[in-house]
Amino acid sequence: MRKLLALIVIICATLSTFAQPGPDSSRRQQKAQKIKAIYVAYMTQELSLTETEAQKFWPICNEYENELKTTHKGNMDEIAKEEAILNIRKKYQERYIKILGKDRTNSFFRKDAEFKKRMVDRIREMRGKGGRQKGEGRGKKERRGGPEE
Repeated sequence: MRKLLALIVIICATLSTFAQPGPDSSRRQQKAQKIKAIYVAYMTQELSLTETEAQKFWPICNEYENELKTTHKGNMDEIAKEEAILNIRKKYQERYIKILGKDRTNSFFRKDAEFKKRMVDRIREMRGKGGRQKGEGRGKKERRGGPEE
């Protein structure tokens, strides 16, 4: 439990940098690398990966993440995108089962979704503290230059 708490503290500390302005790509890369390192540590701990399992698991997980990233960036309608994501998950599920077994594979998909949701929530929270608060944004028409109705 202490390790998990420490990991969460590290995640929070790392994400606090997202509130700082600046589109510098090297800074973004550093942040992405930090998040990836936290993700690897978190998943390794949560799945109780042995060294042998980790050596097999992480290359496959990286392929999985790259395929998901490509799908998210694609220009598809929402239903087609969701279907493509589900197909990728099914494809990799079989590969994960060979390494982790069925229970830990299911756990991986749950923990992966939890981690990503927490990261998104934390980023939104940090952006809210650094800039406009929720509900304080300009209206759609005002952004285009017209008066807000």
